Amino acid sequence: MNDRASDHLKRTDLSNGYAEEYGEAALRGLPYIAFLGAALYAGFAIFDVLTHSSEEMAWRISVSVIPALALLAVGLIARSRLTNSRNAPTLALCAGIIGQCAPLATIAYSRHEIDLVYFMLIMAAGGALLFRRIQLFVMLATSVIFFGVSIGLLNLSADDEGDWLAAMVVALGLALAIFVAQRAAVRRYADAESRLSFLAGHDPLTGLLNRNGLEIRSSALIALAQREKRSVFAVFIDINGLSEINNVYGHLAGDLVISEIAVATSRLVRAADLVARWGGDEIVIIGLGEGPDPDRVEAVIRADVTIALQNSEIDGSVSAGLSTLEGESASASALIHLADAHMYERRLLRRSAQKLT
Repeated sequence: MNDRASDHLKRTDLSNGYAEEYGEAALRGLPYIAFLGAALYAGFAIFDVLTHSSEEMAWRISVSVIPALALLAVGLIARSRLTNSRNAPTLALCAGIIGQCAPLATIAYSRHEIDLVYFMLIMAAGGALLFRRIQLFVMLATSVIFFGVSIGLLNLSADDEGDWLAAMVVALGLALAIFVAQRAAVRRYADAESRLSFLAGHDPLTGLLNRNGLEIRSSALIALAQREKRSVFAVFIDINGLSEINNVYGHLAGDLVISEIAVATSRLVRAADLVARWGGDEIVIIGLGEGPDPDRVEAVIRADVTIALQNSEIDGSVSAGLSTLEGESASASALIHLADAHMYERRLLRRSAQKLT
């Protein structure tokens, strides 16, 4: 992909900062993570029923069932119309905090230590629910507070406190690693999707619109012309002697000529005009109004390309034709067909004049 296409992708990335992509990822992944968390806590409840006495069973079940139901509710909300890409990351943060409540509730009620591996997994899993930095900071701060309160509620020896602090560092490190990995995966997916979207409507060599892109964009432009009762123009540009350039100087030289002519053409047009590579050696401009004079188009492009090619033996000349139709009767195909015919007519007249001289 050339520099023009790469610049387009960079501008797209900078303009949205992947915020929409992070939100969409959270929206897609949250229901599954929430349901998985609910199932995990339900499993803890079943384990407590099977391994503890009836006196302890009630509160042990409650500290697992309550977060299981809460996460189930989060999953159902995430699948409803109430949740969108904007609020999904915040809902995911709530789910992560809910997941951390059960270990803390267990410690607060029983004043007994729990399995540190269990606590670490719950804290680390929070990283799978996060996609934005501010929410990561909230989750990390919540985790530190939960660990600190838990340590304060327990009568731990100095060695045990060291183990708990080490577990906290490991758990937060895992959460951060998962967070970074998920964001990187979202960015890679978004970049690939952006490239595919760009290439679907653009020519990879020049960065101009391709036929598909021109047909889509020109429909909207012609509809605007019809509403405002304005005329629409098309300029058909054919690169003179491109096949000869390819045969004599190689296809790389031919590609260079095409690229430079595309750049020169883009300088000629207004911001609202559409420029497309219509074929191997053909470029089309479509816009509102009467359109530029074909003689000027040919002269400006040749002058710019000659300078760009440093006055080499390749002249980079073009032939141009113009057509104009009223918005009510305009279509991209009709405009291009008429402009193509006008280009050939002008080329034949020029060759006839050259033979006479």
